Amino acid sequence: MIPVKLSLEGLFSYQKRQEIDFRPLVEARLFGIFGPVGSGKSSITEAMLYAIFGSIERLNSHEARSYNMMNLRSNRLWIDFIFNAGNPPQQYRITVESRRKTKNYHETESFDRKAYQYLNNTWIPIALETINEVIGLSYDNFRRTIIIPQGKFQEFLQLGGTERIKMLKEIFQLEQFDLYNKAKNLFDKNHETLIKVNTRLEGYNNNTPEALNSLQDELNTITTALSQERQKYSELLETERQQALLYSKNQEWQGLKLQFEQLNQEAEPMERNRSFIKNYQSADSAFRSPLALLDESSNRVNSLAKRCKELLHEIEIVQPQKNDIQNLLSQLKQESETIPLRENFVEKLKELLNYRKIQRQNAVINSQIKTLEDKIKENDEILSKKKEAKASIIKEYNAYETQLRDPEEIKQINLWFKDYEKFLDTKQQTEMRKQSALKDIETIKHDVFQNPHLIFCKELLSKKSISEVLEEVQKRYEISKNQLDEIKMQIQSLRVTTKLADFAKELREGMPCPLCGSTSHPHLFSAPEVEAKLKELESKEIQLKAQQQAIINAINELNQYSGKLKIKTEELEKTKQELEYLSRQIDAHLGTFHFEGLEVANQQSYQDFTKKMEFLQNCMRTLNSNRNALEKEIQTLEEKHRQHSDEINHLQQQINFLSGQAKILQQKYGGMEWEENSNCSDNELQIIVDNTNKEIERAKQELKQVEEQAEKIQRRWDEMNAEIKSKSIDLDEAKGKLNLQMRQIEEKLNTSPFVSLEEVREILSKQSQFEQIKLQLEEWENKLNPIKSRLKELEQDADVLNFDLISYENIKKEVKNRERDVNTLSGKELLIQNQLEEMRLKLEDKNRLMVESGQLKARELRLNDLKNMFKAHGFVNYVSTIYLKNLVKAANRRFLELTGHQLQLQLNENNEFVVCDMMNDGHLRHIKSLSGGQTFLAAFSMALALADIINGKKPGIGNFFFIDEGFGSLDKNSLRLVFEALSSLQKDNRIVGVISHVEDLQQEIPVSLSVRLDPEKGSQIIPSWLST
Repeated sequence: MIPVKLSLEGLFSYQKRQEIDFRPLVEARLFGIFGPVGSGKSSITEAMLYAIFGSIERLNSHEARSYNMMNLRSNRLWIDFIFNAGNPPQQYRITVESRRKTKNYHETESFDRKAYQYLNNTWIPIALETINEVIGLSYDNFRRTIIIPQGKFQEFLQLGGTERIKMLKEIFQLEQFDLYNKAKNLFDKNHETLIKVNTRLEGYNNNTPEALNSLQDELNTITTALSQERQKYSELLETERQQALLYSKNQEWQGLKLQFEQLNQEAEPMERNRSFIKNYQSADSAFRSPLALLDESSNRVNSLAKRCKELLHEIEIVQPQKNDIQNLLSQLKQESETIPLRENFVEKLKELLNYRKIQRQNAVINSQIKTLEDKIKENDEILSKKKEAKASIIKEYNAYETQLRDPEEIKQINLWFKDYEKFLDTKQQTEMRKQSALKDIETIKHDVFQNPHLIFCKELLSKKSISEVLEEVQKRYEISKNQLDEIKMQIQSLRVTTKLADFAKELREGMPCPLCGSTSHPHLFSAPEVEAKLKELESKEIQLKAQQQAIINAINELNQYSGKLKIKTEELEKTKQELEYLSRQIDAHLGTFHFEGLEVANQQSYQDFTKKMEFLQNCMRTLNSNRNALEKEIQTLEEKHRQHSDEINHLQQQINFLSGQAKILQQKYGGMEWEENSNCSDNELQIIVDNTNKEIERAKQELKQVEEQAEKIQRRWDEMNAEIKSKSIDLDEAKGKLNLQMRQIEEKLNTSPFVSLEEVREILSKQSQFEQIKLQLEEWENKLNPIKSRLKELEQDADVLNFDLISYENIKKEVKNRERDVNTLSGKELLIQNQLEEMRLKLEDKNRLMVESGQLKARELRLNDLKNMFKAHGFVNYVSTIYLKNLVKAANRRFLELTGHQLQLQLNENNEFVVCDMMNDGHLRHIKSLSGGQTFLAAFSMALALADIINGKKPGIGNFFFIDEGFGSLDKNSLRLVFEALSSLQKDNRIVGVISHVEDLQQEIPVSLSVRLDPEKGSQIIPSWLST
């Protein structure tokens, strides 16, 4: 995972939006994020972790995370993280958003996390689970290996053996080696198959080669007998076939003969039918079509005559109605001539009603104007009082304003005293650190004198410094070492001499010497004084070893005290320098005081001044609020005055308009009608108007209805006259056509065999009978003709006519007996053949199952060995231990170098980390016994080694490494070694980010981000390439 860009807004101390472009940082390979404690450095890694996994270490989901993560001055939290991941690398983006609810400040919306992938120049939404698959690590293991949050740098070292193995399984996907279930399933399936195979073999015990040969002999005997029987049966079957053919023809001849006799009895009725069919066909061809045309013409003549009669009857009925409606229409038209006069009368009465309505409206409006004038007078009195109160407030406000200092000057005074307090607090804290360092130095010196390993150094310690005493003790160690080496050589020489004396004691005269081979020993070697000297030297050697061990212990203790004293001395010197620097800063700050009315560095004077300014500001705020309230009230009253005036003007305009309308109505419509009805009320006038309108409308409607009836009757009268004229012409034409058709039919009848037209109609009416008779005749002929032909053919064969049925029955019985014998032998042959084939198949299956059973037994033994090997995750734990040992081996390459080859990491039998102390004969001790700085170096080495291995297993994930740790527990030398280790990672194409507040480390890393916490704007990020 390589970060590309990160945008933050509203997260913890990040109030305003801040953006980080990681490309310059990634190109530098080694970069840092620096800033004071609490400036917001760690929030950068927390933003990346929450974007990827939806979780952070600082807060869990039960701690109102969305509210507590959001900046208290922000209404929106926004994270936009773009990074490259995967192999080959692909670009991904995750956004996180939450907003503060408008109705409740302390409630926020749930986080909305969305994921995208950059494809075809656009961001395509994807599932969040896809990000987890691309990263390939869980949240816990990601923060242990890739982005290590603050306080979690040493977590991997402190994990128990089981948890650490579990972590390695996930990181390196070692679960692929957990094959126990697969091996067990294979074993169980193989064992189940073996049982089935053996069970099937038990069923084949009776199937042997001897049984197979016996069946084959029996089959051969039956096959020979069957062949002889089939030959006899075939000859007899041919004789039966010939007799059966003759029997069939004889039976057919007898049946056909009987059928012919029965059909011949129907010959006379069939001749009568043939005569009827001939007459019907003659009548149908000559008369059916002309008779149909004749009937059609006759029906038309009757229909037209009937319609003409109906029309004449209707004309007689409509004539009186036509005369009556014409008379009524003339009468109504005379009455309608008075309608315009009545309408004019109604119009004048309506305008009189409008005139009276206008007079009433004018009276109402005059009343409204009087009410509004009273309201304006009352409103103006209140307005005058409000303006006087406003003038009083302005006067009092101006008096306070003259006493108030300039806001910019107040701000400078507040800043001056705040900075002064910070200087004093910092000086006090530094002084406390100085005293603490002095106290620690005294404690170290006291511990040195009390240490039992340094008793022999007390005199030196009282005269010299620890470093000088250490140098002196190291010289003593060299002297002691030389003395011990010399004594060891002397002891070795004496032991050789003693050995020679022992050889000499064993020699006998005539026995060859094992050294020179001589058999003569005149002067045997002896060394009685050597043993005493050897014991003396061995005793001295023990004393020197004890002395040397005491010196080594003293050197170790002095090294530790020297290191501690050096740190505290440097800290003391640093606090002295800081105090001097603070004193200069305070003096310079005091020189910038230039405020009148205040005493320099006088807190009481500043507090009185602050209280007075706050009092004046509060009074002015109150007066300003009151003035604003009065201005709103004055504005409201003035607005009411304008509204009332506008309403009076509008009402006056209405009065003028209505008066003009009344005058126009009086001039236009006033007259006799108004004078005659002036004493009538409005209701009475309205009744007169309504009644007159009703009469006018009734007259109009009645006239309209009568006109419509007259028009309808006239139209019907015209239609009937036209239709009777047309029908009369059609009737004459139809009668002529009917007479012509009648003459043509009579001419045909004279030339036909029929006597009358009624006879023809009767024959044609029997169409269904004709069809039935014709069908019967055809069926009778179709049956008779084939029978006559077949009888003639059969009677030409004498064997058919003289067939012997008894002889034929005897042959059939003999065929059945012979067939039964053949079937019996065939059944036996088939049964033995099936038994023989079944036995052959079973023998083949038996041989195959015996081979398969042997193979399954051998496979079961191998699978059982595999199952036992994979049992209880044994193989996975074995592989995990190998990975862990390789990890320790890789980490030690850096750890040895960082500790000056004094310490080395190892694994105990529980796969837990222990430390091998090279300065103490390689003795092992617990990892928690390391100092803070040593623990950091061990965790640092382990983290780099773990990242190296992850990069090899998951390209694109482990080549980025982020450490959020203060490095404050390291001295300058260790810090230099750590920086050199970080710098060396650049050569391995590794990207390393460091978060720290240590200034010395910041000076060594040129490409970095500086984070500063602004009281107003929140955390601000400044890249090093822009800060200059």
